[in-house]
Amino acid sequence: MRKFIDLFKILSDETRLRLIVALMQGEFCVCELVDALKVSQYNISRHLGVLRKSGLVEDRKDGVWVYYRLSPKVSPIIYDILKILKKHTANENIIEEDKARLEKRLKMRVEGKCIKGYGEIAK
Repeated sequence: MRKFIDLFKILSDETRLRLIVALMQGEFCVCELVDALKVSQYNISRHLGVLRKSGLVEDRKDGVWVYYRLSPKVSPIIYDILKILKKHTANENIIEEDKARLEKRLKMRVEGKCIKGYGEIAK
């Protein structure tokens, strides 16, 4: 029961929920997440740290870039809960706007990699 209480505490923050929904679409660098969510780099990094510490998210370094993704080690029941949250937030304006900005930002990748810092797309 504790894992569910901890999960819902983590997801009770709007920015963390938005990050999880975004990361369910793939692996992204901090720059891309900053531009997609229109949240400061400091806040994105802080929330990613909470998600990483919880085991929901993992990171990998590629040169100067750090990429984040949903952890493949997330238990099936937790993943099912996350899928339900994604499905039921899909029509929220803020989630749709995040997704549109993320798609725009991903077009800036070169050979599948981020090459630009944050603040690269029009607000």
